[in-house]
Amino acid sequence: EVSGRLDTITAPALDSSINECAEYTKNLILDLQNLEYISSAGLRVLLSAQNKMQNTGSMKVINVCSEIMEIFDLIVIGGGPGGYLAAERAAHAGLKTLLFEKRSLGGVCLNEGCIPTKTLLNSSKMYRHATESEAYGVVATGVTYDHAKVIERKNKVVKTLVSGVGAKLKKCGVEVVKASAVIKERNAEGFVVTADGKEYVGKQLLIATGSSAALPPIDGLADSLKEGFALTNREILDL
Repeated sequence: EVSGRLDTITAPALDSSINECAEYTKNLILDLQNLEYISSAGLRVLLSAQNKMQNTGSMKVINVCSEIMEIFDLIVIGGGPGGYLAAERAAHAGLKTLLFEKRSLGGVCLNEGCIPTKTLLNSSKMYRHATESEAYGVVATGVTYDHAKVIERKNKVVKTLVSGVGAKLKKCGVEVVKASAVIKERNAEGFVVTADGKEYVGKQLLIATGSSAALPPIDGLADSLKEGFALTNREILDL
């Protein structure tokens, strides 16, 4: 039985223990029920031991906890233009990459900034061109502005581009976790990040959390935002 953490129970010590047990039995059962963490070196020891035992007997690993941390080459926190592009490039270079995004891929630019505002601006330009087209020898009558359809088109454009980012990351093998990530610590294996009660380890960490609306210290502002009386750039784009 192996318990504790395999960054504390060193990989060489585990290897020695397995080899010693293998001298006395042809059938080895390794119970990992109490194991809370396994390092990449520990995983290599287990795989190597299983391969060795295939020639002389058998080695069975049981009760492996599903929450045991997986080691990534790179963890990216933030799925905006900086984060998702870095994750894509890293995956293309052969790195095992994990990306966290708590809202939608694309970040502020794609969801609440550049893209939606330019989409709305383009609709307003189309309306202006239609109403002032007579100066160019084109006469348009009965021109109307349907704001609900403008917002519907804006949402469709954003959704299409967000889906495209997700598809691109999936194609190059980036694992995406939709959750808020917290940096817990740095240990011998790398950076430990927690999200939704699960821990992840990355040899390298890229923080690309972007920006958020700055709220001035005005009494009652927080409550007004919750009730919809005050708006930030996020809410105003859906009016």
